[in-house]
Amino acid sequence: MTNSTTFTYKAKAGIIRLIIVTTIYFLFIIPLATLSLVFNDMYWPSYMYPEEHSIIVFMGGSAGLLFIFACLHVILKICDIFTSKYQHLIINNDEIVYEYGFISKKTKVIPVSRIRSCKKNCGPIQRRCGSMNLSITTAGDVAEIYFRDIENGEEAFQSIRQLAQISSRMDYERER
Repeated sequence: MTNSTTFTYKAKAGIIRLIIVTTIYFLFIIPLATLSLVFNDMYWPSYMYPEEHSIIVFMGGSAGLLFIFACLHVILKICDIFTSKYQHLIINNDEIVYEYGFISKKTKVIPVSRIRSCKKNCGPIQRRCGSMNLSITTAGDVAEIYFRDIENGEEAFQSIRQLAQISSRMDYERER
């Protein structure tokens, strides 16, 4: 019987990043675009533009587009957080299984003997929330699995590293 450990996505870091991005959009960027619209008449004399309201319409349209972009970006971030909840990393003694997908379920299975490296990355928000990014690379030098905001990531990282070391020792002994 094989031991298996399952690791999942931790939404807390993603939600905090969403709040920060939303705050930046709606408190700083969009008001700055609106202020540029308000102060437009002060800096552009009317004799420079025969149609004096054309630049105001342009700046108002730019602020509107920026608002639409900000709303779409926030909606996409919410969808990303929601779909990331359906990620699972299962570490067995002989393989690593990565299951993901919301509508279409996908599974990647990597034998432990094919693992070339395992990397971890942890930003300040993730440290505060107890999560990290984990990247598993196989012989192709491309991250075969990239798991963002994994809960108990340090434990997963150490488990994968330990399995890879055991596997490489076993391969070395077989070659001798």
